[in-house]
Amino acid sequence: MCPSIRVGVASLLTAFVVTVGSVAHAKDGGPAWPEAGTDSGPSTITPGAILAYYCGDADMQCMMAPIEFEHVHDLAPWLPDWDTGWVPKNFEQLQVRFTLKIPADTEVKMGGKFRATWPSPITMATPGDRFNGFLKIDYGLIVKAEGKIDVSVLGQHITWQDPLPYVPEVDFHLLGQNQFDSWAFKPDTVTASAFTKQIRLFRINVLYLAKIPKEIAEGGVELDVRGELQATYFTEKMVIDPTVAPITTAGGETLHNFVGGPYVEVDVHPEGRIDYDGIIHLIPAFYIEVLGKDFKIPFYDYPLNITDLLNLNLASKIVFKKVRIHVPLPDIPAFEQPAIMDFGKVPVGSGEKLAIVIPNYGEAKARAVGEVEASKANIFKMLSSATMINPGQSGEMVVRFTPKKIGKYEAKLTVRSNDPDLPEQTVMLKGQALDPNDPDLPEKDAGKDTKIPEASGSSEDVQDDGGCGCRLAPHQTSTSWLGLLGLTVLGVARRRSRVQKMQRV
Repeated sequence: MCPSIRVGVASLLTAFVVTVGSVAHAKDGGPAWPEAGTDSGPSTITPGAILAYYCGDADMQCMMAPIEFEHVHDLAPWLPDWDTGWVPKNFEQLQVRFTLKIPADTEVKMGGKFRATWPSPITMATPGDRFNGFLKIDYGLIVKAEGKIDVSVLGQHITWQDPLPYVPEVDFHLLGQNQFDSWAFKPDTVTASAFTKQIRLFRINVLYLAKIPKEIAEGGVELDVRGELQATYFTEKMVIDPTVAPITTAGGETLHNFVGGPYVEVDVHPEGRIDYDGIIHLIPAFYIEVLGKDFKIPFYDYPLNITDLLNLNLASKIVFKKVRIHVPLPDIPAFEQPAIMDFGKVPVGSGEKLAIVIPNYGEAKARAVGEVEASKANIFKMLSSATMINPGQSGEMVVRFTPKKIGKYEAKLTVRSNDPDLPEQTVMLKGQALDPNDPDLPEKDAGKDTKIPEASGSSEDVQDDGGCGCRLAPHQTSTSWLGLLGLTVLGVARRRSRVQKMQRV
């Protein structure tokens, strides 16, 4: 009886060709793609996507990638111009009207990691980096003024109204910033505050603009401002699409409904809110002197409340730009069931070797480890129990059948891998030990040893003098996916001193 196997692929997966293109890569970590860190990557990656990498050389069930987000929140669309009207209302001889614009930007920067772990379902998280968050507020003030005069000087009645030209004495800005740990989920919100003492923007002689000589009369306006402002930011949710739900807490996780394949791509972005609180005080002071006589005009304080002007439901919402992550994955095809390795009839005291050839259809390195059940491990010995398999290549596990007594033997071989949706598979090992002189033993073919052939892209038939053909599955060593295009079964290559026919059962 020739040794036989039944270990195959449940269905033929479509292979694809690796091409070189422009791709964003992570800067550190263990590469999942053989050339990670260069301008190469799988052809399936979306241009501009970040290519994830293994979390470590020993952590091959975890992928990660750096993620950074930045958003500048312009409040101008939600802050209308503010008009004081003519002031002071009780002094019509000299009045000024102020119109204000408030250019206001709030900048939020955050950074962290995207992480995917498995086996299935794939769990996704976005741990934030410490001290990698930055909140900045920058509020300015643009003032337009118009003057109006209605006064009698030396028996002459003078009326005048016109815009007031001026050059601000200072560049007024409310600036505040704060550093924080990303992502600032509640209750760990972050606040940036700004405060200015009362400062003078300008002083204008309005009567002089109305062509009244300084020697006769002088009058105008001084404008002081002061302000206090704070902005509080917090992230409401981290959206990973597609997943079952967004992440809403620090250290939170979500699940990806992975159904198999060589990779997944997801879009990641945070959504948050900024709450504002603050007042800008506009403080005009008026002065007038006619022929040495002063008119005393009281100071006025016109507070501009930011929250009263804002539509907070609209102004406070922040949606960051999406970042796409390409996560390459190992993909080891399923064994056909029942999966059997039959060593056939073997004389007591000798041994037979068979090798399981395991392809990796995925885009990331695969790791596979074989283990024979403990009670039979001294009969079916793993000669090479572990294999690392690059994308588009194959690895092998060699098992030796070494019976010490006459009889039939069976054992379960468990193959564990880092395939996300198929992390464990089993193969039944079978063999029969006979007396060395038993006539049912296959004829020996001295001096010959069956080798696993080099990669040739096709199977190879070998005939010995006894006429028993042996079809061997080639060991895949090509770095291209093209070598897998013809692979329809998970091959088992046989090594022994006698070439026999390998049949599928």
